[in-house]
Amino acid sequence: MNASTISICLFLLLCSCSSNAPTWDATLRMVREDFPAARQIQTEAVAAWLADNSQIQPVLYDVRSEEEYAVSHIHGALRVDSAADILVELSQPIICYCSVGYRSADMAEQLQERGYQQVFNMEGSLFQWANEGRLLVDAQGSVETVHPYNESWGSLLLPERVQR
Repeated sequence: MNASTISICLFLLLCSCSSNAPTWDATLRMVREDFPAARQIQTEAVAAWLADNSQIQPVLYDVRSEEEYAVSHIHGALRVDSAADILVELSQPIICYCSVGYRSADMAEQLQERGYQQVFNMEGSLFQWANEGRLLVDAQGSVETVHPYNESWGSLLLPERVQR
């Protein structure tokens, strides 16, 4: 098991065992501190980029589990398990996201280490995207809820966005 995998496992274990619900400020700070090389991009900037067809469009990678992805994801996003699954040109813009940005920041750093030049972590990730009321889809079409990962992390979602 590499250092990144151990770090993520510890992070997820601490979060799932914590009796205190995480806050956005603490979560974003933790992501930035644990993955300082990951370039962050705001959800608003991602939405604007995706809406602007005059720009080269980024490849969106969802690094959550199959179960999480099946509930909802960003339209056009591809689900991946590891950096080895990513086979695009090194210059292709890439945006990674997960639930809150931790797993995707790790993926962004791994891709940067592999030589990818335009890699971003979507800060706040899918939870922030959903809380802002942006488009979510599943295999059948538009949806409004997100897999909460667990009860503790689900507290970062607006109640109407939590898949029950």
